[in-house]
Amino acid sequence: MVLETLVRGDLFDLGRFPSFSILVFVGVCICIFSFRESRYLVPFGVFSIWLLLFFGRSTWGDAIDLLPLSQDIHMHRFIGGVHLGGIFLAAVALAVPWRWAMLRLNKLYLWVPFALTLLIVSPLYVERRGYLSDEAVEKQENLKALEVEQKM
Repeated sequence: MVLETLVRGDLFDLGRFPSFSILVFVGVCICIFSFRESRYLVPFGVFSIWLLLFFGRSTWGDAIDLLPLSQDIHMHRFIGGVHLGGIFLAAVALAVPWRWAMLRLNKLYLWVPFALTLLIVSPLYVERRGYLSDEAVEKQENLKALEVEQKM
């Protein structure tokens, strides 16, 4: 189920265009093809370890009991580590066009990764902005309800 969610793009981009999932996939590919450089092993390792832990008890069975306090751990909470590893992998993917542009003598090439970054990250920004504005409205409604309740 976890891999299906990852492949569909719902692990990182539930309900929006899977731009972040694409970045993570590109980051994984870059790390795999650049495995000889140790700096690419860390983001891939962080993501892989947390993803394996996120598979949970249904995949690992009694082997998960080897983890300290595993009886008290809610396995779905490992999603935080998966997301952290995904952020690292997305950064690896975004660094490639920026590094390419920085190596060019003509600084006009910087517009290419800038535009690419805006194009890829804009769905994330739009969704998060909408979510935060909805939360702000809900927070104001809760404050008004609390004030009314306290006056009673």
